[in-house]
Amino acid sequence: PEPPDRPQPRHHVHQSRSEHQPQWVPDAGNGQPALRFDGRGRFLFVDGQVLSSQQFTIIAVAQDAGGDSHREIFSNWNGQAGNSTTSVFLGLTGPNRVRLSDDFVGGELRDFRKPFVLSAISRDREAVLYQNGAILVNRSSPLSNRNLSTAYVIGQQGNIGGEYWNGDLCELIVYDRGLEERDLRRVLEYLTGKYGIESSLADSR
Repeated sequence: PEPPDRPQPRHHVHQSRSEHQPQWVPDAGNGQPALRFDGRGRFLFVDGQVLSSQQFTIIAVAQDAGGDSHREIFSNWNGQAGNSTTSVFLGLTGPNRVRLSDDFVGGELRDFRKPFVLSAISRDREAVLYQNGAILVNRSSPLSNRNLSTAYVIGQQGNIGGEYWNGDLCELIVYDRGLEERDLRRVLEYLTGKYGIESSLADSR
């Protein structure tokens, strides 16, 4: 089954070099598979320009194996192209602090060693981070303008050759618009049910 209102089109991901390929785990929990990243050079390239709107939604079903440094799930950082301070990325820093680009750092994940649903929404009036449906932090102003044109990757910080994700990634869903609460709730109900994650949706009503 697919989540409600699945984003289109799908973007092919690939990694030809075996030393950079994440491990396929057939059952990472609740009978569902995951890609396992070890924080040491494993990442995936994403074909095409994933985002074209300053309003967007990134939803990751993941598990964090821990660390004290930056580690990214999704990113288009590219310093050579002048897209360092204006890139889009979603990841963690320190033990459990969330980063949605360098323009929005805030909110701390709870029980991050267990699978969680991390949702980041950029709307025209605000930016919001959620864990399992509960709001972690709500910023009452939009993100500063992002450069969306550079290449996207999963599991590292753009083309930096570092800040690798350390943990599992079960699913990554990206919408080229900022989902409103009703639509986000439908997607989160699907994902928490699929992966057996305790939902906090009641907390975000």
